[in-house]
Amino acid sequence: MSFNRNSLFYKAAAVGAKNLGIRYFDSLYGEKNLNTDIPPVDSPLDHEISLASKKEVRDVAGLQGGEIPFRFEFAMKNGSSCYIAWAEGKPAGYTWIDTRVMMMDMMKIIDVPPGGSFHFNSVVFPEFRRNKLFQSMIYRVYTDLKSQGYRYTGNFVDRDNTASIKAREHFNVLFQPARFSRIPGLPVFPIGRKFVPGASLEIQE
Repeated sequence: MSFNRNSLFYKAAAVGAKNLGIRYFDSLYGEKNLNTDIPPVDSPLDHEISLASKKEVRDVAGLQGGEIPFRFEFAMKNGSSCYIAWAEGKPAGYTWIDTRVMMMDMMKIIDVPPGGSFHFNSVVFPEFRRNKLFQSMIYRVYTDLKSQGYRYTGNFVDRDNTASIKAREHFNVLFQPARFSRIPGLPVFPIGRKFVPGASLEIQE
Protein backbone atom coordinates (compact mmCIF):
# COMPACT_ATOMS: atom_id res chain seq x y z
CA MET A 1 0.00 0.00 0.00
CA SER A 2 1.42 3.39 -0.98
CA PHE A 3 0.06 6.91 -1.31
CA ASN A 4 0.99 10.02 -3.30
CA ARG A 5 1.52 12.52 -0.49
CA ASN A 6 1.56 15.40 -2.94
CA SER A 7 -1.93 14.72 -4.28
CA LEU A 8 -4.75 17.05 -3.26
CA PHE A 9 -6.81 14.04 -2.20
CA TYR A 10 -4.12 12.84 0.21
CA LYS A 11 -3.60 16.30 1.68
CA ALA A 12 -7.34 16.87 2.18
CA ALA A 13 -7.81 13.42 3.69
CA ALA A 14 -4.82 13.95 6.02
CA VAL A 15 -6.20 17.26 7.29
CA GLY A 16 -9.65 15.76 7.84
CA ALA A 17 -8.26 12.74 9.65
CA LYS A 18 -6.03 14.88 11.86
CA ASN A 19 -8.99 17.05 12.85
CA LEU A 20 -10.72 13.87 14.01
CA GLY A 21 -7.65 12.81 16.00
CA ILE A 22 -6.75 10.04 13.51
CA ARG A 23 -3.05 9.72 12.69
CA TYR A 24 -1.33 7.79 9.92
CA PHE A 25 2.41 7.12 9.88
CA ASP A 26 3.97 6.07 6.58
CA SER A 27 7.42 5.11 7.80
CA LEU A 28 10.30 2.67 7.51
CA TYR A 29 11.79 0.60 10.29
CA GLY A 30 15.56 0.70 9.98
CA GLU A 31 17.57 -1.86 11.93
CA LYS A 32 21.30 -2.31 12.45
CA ASN A 33 22.83 -5.68 13.33
CA LEU A 34 25.37 -4.60 15.93
CA ASN A 35 27.47 -7.70 15.36
CA THR A 36 28.35 -6.45 11.87
CA ASP A 37 30.88 -3.75 11.03
CA ILE A 38 30.11 -0.26 12.35
CA PRO A 39 32.09 2.02 10.03
CA PRO A 40 33.54 5.13 11.70
CA VAL A 41 32.45 8.61 10.69
CA ASP A 42 34.86 11.39 9.73
CA SER A 43 33.18 14.64 10.71
CA PRO A 44 34.92 17.96 9.91
CA LEU A 45 33.31 19.47 13.02
CA ASP A 46 35.18 19.46 16.33
CA HIS A 47 32.58 17.97 18.69
CA GLU A 48 31.91 15.51 21.46
CA ILE A 49 28.90 13.33 22.21
CA SER A 50 27.95 12.37 25.73
CA LEU A 51 25.13 10.77 27.67
CA ALA A 52 23.15 13.70 29.01
CA SER A 53 22.09 14.48 32.55
CA LYS A 54 18.47 15.41 33.26
CA LYS A 55 19.54 19.03 33.67
CA GLU A 56 21.28 19.06 30.28
CA VAL A 57 18.23 17.48 28.66
CA ARG A 58 15.95 20.13 30.16
CA ASP A 59 18.31 22.92 29.13
CA VAL A 60 18.29 21.71 25.51
CA ALA A 61 14.50 21.33 25.59
CA GLY A 62 14.19 24.91 26.86
CA LEU A 63 16.19 26.19 23.88
CA GLN A 64 13.57 24.84 21.49
CA GLY A 65 10.29 25.48 23.30
CA GLY A 66 6.94 24.40 21.92
CA GLU A 67 6.09 20.78 22.65
CA ILE A 68 9.73 19.75 23.03
CA PRO A 69 9.98 20.18 26.85
CA PHE A 70 6.85 18.05 27.30
CA ARG A 71 8.15 15.39 24.90
CA PHE A 72 11.55 15.28 26.64
CA GLU A 73 9.93 14.94 30.07
CA PHE A 74 7.74 12.14 28.71
CA ALA A 75 10.78 10.31 27.36
CA MET A 76 12.74 10.63 30.62
CA LYS A 77 9.73 9.54 32.69
CA ASN A 78 9.49 6.43 30.55
CA GLY A 79 13.15 5.53 31.10
CA SER A 80 14.67 6.68 27.81
CA SER A 81 18.21 8.09 27.71
CA CYS A 82 19.46 11.05 25.70
CA TYR A 83 22.82 11.69 24.04
CA ILE A 84 23.75 15.29 23.30
CA ALA A 85 26.30 16.41 20.72
CA TRP A 86 28.31 19.47 21.76
CA ALA A 87 30.20 21.82 19.43
CA GLU A 88 31.55 25.35 19.84
CA GLY A 89 30.56 25.24 23.51
CA LYS A 90 26.85 24.63 22.95
CA PRO A 91 24.41 21.84 22.07
CA ALA A 92 24.58 20.88 18.41
CA GLY A 93 22.13 17.97 18.35
CA TYR A 94 20.70 15.04 20.27
CA THR A 95 19.38 11.52 19.95
CA TRP A 96 17.46 9.17 22.27
CA ILE A 97 17.63 5.45 23.07
CA ASP A 98 15.26 3.04 24.80
CA THR A 99 15.82 -0.64 25.58
CA ARG A 100 12.25 -1.45 26.65
CA VAL A 101 9.75 -0.10 24.12
CA MET A 102 9.63 1.16 20.54
CA MET A 103 7.76 4.45 20.34
CA MET A 104 6.55 6.89 17.73
CA ASP A 105 5.20 10.33 18.51
CA MET A 106 5.01 9.41 22.23
CA MET A 107 2.99 6.30 21.42
CA LYS A 108 4.10 2.78 22.25
CA ILE A 109 4.32 0.58 19.16
CA ILE A 110 5.67 -2.67 20.64
CA ASP A 111 7.92 -3.91 23.43
CA VAL A 112 11.56 -4.30 22.43
CA PRO A 113 12.35 -8.03 22.09
CA PRO A 114 15.23 -9.51 24.14
CA GLY A 115 18.62 -8.55 22.76
CA GLY A 116 17.20 -5.57 20.91
CA SER A 117 17.18 -1.81 21.47
CA PHE A 118 15.60 1.26 19.94
CA HIS A 119 16.76 4.78 19.14
CA PHE A 120 14.60 7.72 18.16
CA ASN A 121 14.21 11.48 17.79
CA SER A 122 17.62 12.26 16.32
CA VAL A 123 18.06 15.98 15.59
CA VAL A 124 20.93 18.19 14.44
CA PHE A 125 20.44 21.93 14.87
CA PRO A 126 20.47 23.89 11.58
CA GLU A 127 23.77 25.73 12.06
CA PHE A 128 25.64 22.42 12.52
CA ARG A 129 24.16 20.45 9.65
CA ARG A 130 26.22 19.16 6.69
CA ASN A 131 29.02 18.14 9.05
CA LYS A 132 28.11 14.44 9.38
CA LEU A 133 27.10 15.11 12.95
CA PHE A 134 23.95 13.03 12.56
CA GLN A 135 26.03 10.03 11.51
CA SER A 136 28.46 10.68 14.34
CA MET A 137 25.64 10.48 16.88
CA ILE A 138 24.32 7.27 15.32
CA TYR A 139 27.84 5.80 15.41
CA ARG A 140 28.12 6.61 19.12
CA VAL A 141 24.72 5.01 19.82
CA TYR A 142 25.62 1.87 17.86
CA THR A 143 29.01 1.40 19.52
CA ASP A 144 27.68 2.04 23.03
CA LEU A 145 24.75 -0.36 22.62
CA LYS A 146 27.08 -3.00 21.17
CA SER A 147 29.45 -2.66 24.14
CA GLN A 148 26.47 -3.16 26.46
CA GLY A 149 25.65 -6.48 24.81
CA TYR A 150 22.70 -5.52 22.61
CA ARG A 151 22.50 -7.47 19.35
CA TYR A 152 20.62 -4.93 17.23
CA THR A 153 18.98 -1.54 17.37
CA GLY A 154 16.17 -0.10 15.29
CA ASN A 155 14.41 3.16 14.61
CA PHE A 156 11.47 4.57 12.65
CA VAL A 157 12.05 7.10 9.90
CA ASP A 158 9.57 8.84 7.64
CA ARG A 159 9.92 7.25 4.21
CA ASP A 160 10.17 10.74 2.64
CA ASN A 161 13.11 11.70 4.86
CA THR A 162 15.75 10.87 2.26
CA ALA A 163 18.59 12.56 4.18
CA SER A 164 18.03 10.40 7.26
CA ILE A 165 17.69 7.25 5.19
CA LYS A 166 20.87 8.00 3.25
CA ALA A 167 22.80 8.71 6.45
CA ARG A 168 21.85 5.30 7.86
CA GLU A 169 22.77 3.51 4.64
CA HIS A 170 26.38 4.29 5.61
CA PHE A 171 25.92 1.69 8.37
CA ASN A 172 24.30 -1.02 6.22
CA VAL A 173 20.93 -0.67 7.93
CA LEU A 174 18.10 -3.02 6.92
CA PHE A 175 14.87 -1.15 6.10
CA GLN A 176 11.36 -2.59 6.27
CA PRO A 177 8.00 -0.87 5.63
CA ALA A 178 6.35 0.15 8.91
CA ARG A 179 2.96 1.81 8.56
CA PHE A 180 0.72 2.57 11.53
CA SER A 181 -2.50 4.32 12.36
CA ARG A 182 -4.02 5.63 15.55
CA ILE A 183 -7.69 6.20 16.24
CA PRO A 184 -8.61 8.01 19.46
CA GLY A 185 -9.35 5.55 22.26
CA LEU A 186 -7.63 2.63 20.54
CA PRO A 187 -4.03 1.32 20.59
CA VAL A 188 -1.76 2.01 17.64
CA PHE A 189 -2.28 -0.66 14.99
CA PRO A 190 -0.25 -1.67 11.92
CA ILE A 191 -1.35 -1.06 8.33
CA GLY A 192 -0.31 -3.82 5.94
CA ARG A 193 2.55 -6.21 6.65
CA LYS A 194 4.14 -5.94 10.09
CA PHE A 195 7.84 -5.18 10.37
CA VAL A 196 9.99 -7.88 12.01
CA PRO A 197 12.34 -6.83 14.84
CA GLY A 198 15.60 -8.78 14.74
CA ALA A 199 15.47 -9.40 10.97
CA SER A 200 18.88 -7.71 10.61
CA LEU A 201 20.46 -10.62 12.50
CA GLU A 202 20.25 -12.56 9.22
CA ILE A 203 22.85 -10.13 7.86
CA GLN A 204 26.35 -11.49 8.41
CA GLU A 205 29.67 -9.68 8.75
